[in-house]
Amino acid sequence: MLSEQQAGVRPRLLPDVLSLAELQRSGVPHTDDTLKYRYRLENGRYVFPACRATVLALYDGEALVPEVSEAQRCGVILDRTCFYSEQGGQSHDQGYLIRGGLEDVLYSVEAVIRAGGYVVHQVTVPDLLKTGDQVQLHLNEAHRLSCMVKHTATHILNFALRKVLGPSVQQRGSHISADHLRFDFSVKGSLSSSQLQQVETCVNEIISANLVVHSSEVPLQKARTIQGLRTVDEIYPDPVRVVSFEVPVSELLDGGSVRETSVELCCGTHLLQTSTIEDLVIISEKQLVKGISRIIAVTGQDAVQVGSHTTLRHHT
Repeated sequence: MLSEQQAGVRPRLLPDVLSLAELQRSGVPHTDDTLKYRYRLENGRYVFPACRATVLALYDGEALVPEVSEAQRCGVILDRTCFYSEQGGQSHDQGYLIRGGLEDVLYSVEAVIRAGGYVVHQVTVPDLLKTGDQVQLHLNEAHRLSCMVKHTATHILNFALRKVLGPSVQQRGSHISADHLRFDFSVKGSLSSSQLQQVETCVNEIISANLVVHSSEVPLQKARTIQGLRTVDEIYPDPVRVVSFEVPVSELLDGGSVRETSVELCCGTHLLQTSTIEDLVIISEKQLVKGISRIIAVTGQDAVQVGSHTTLRHHT
């Protein structure tokens, strides 16, 4: 098996257990990343918050260091961030940092990863970077929005599969990137073209209805009482984020709504309204192993282009 270097993949700079323990001993607070959820819709456009932060720690791949020099790769831990770290199947955000006083030098962020409550921004520094430096974060908004589109579409797809195929359908995994979504689920056999068409139709009806997407942090035990809640087999934080369509989370918690809707535990970033997805087309469906199928789908203009090539739709 090829190592990461042999395969041409740059290894990730995640602080090891000793470095994480040192951060805790030194009183370095966990990263405040709540800004990743604080975006809004204004005149049909998503507006993302500005973010200024302080460099609290630097990791050079072996240990925590007070500074890193030019052309050196490192993990940067800030007091706060608006970047989404890779988790819950969703790809990390892209963008760059600008150091105070060096507005023309961009510190490109190669990856964003979580480690023990800290968000680590992987950077190859173009100039000296020290703990205590002030930085401004610049999010690649188009990339983030594309991931939001795919993540919200994944929830709708999950709901549509259950509606078309019945309650035995269970999510087994997913991956959301800017260009497509992948969804693995339990099913007895490969889906027919007719079933795939029904799933697509159900998804696109929900998209066209322009449903409001609600999200709220809820105590884990309370969240598990929601009727129709979809979960996957993983450990969830407490409190946990609940994402629902059309029906507010508070209404679902009170048991006051019997409307059938998509509701899941999810830490991802989502659209605020479904119509932004525009369209979804399933480009492939195949059985990975007996009882587990994988769907790959695209959205928006990609879906419009693929939609005219119906031969791409169903690969068993």
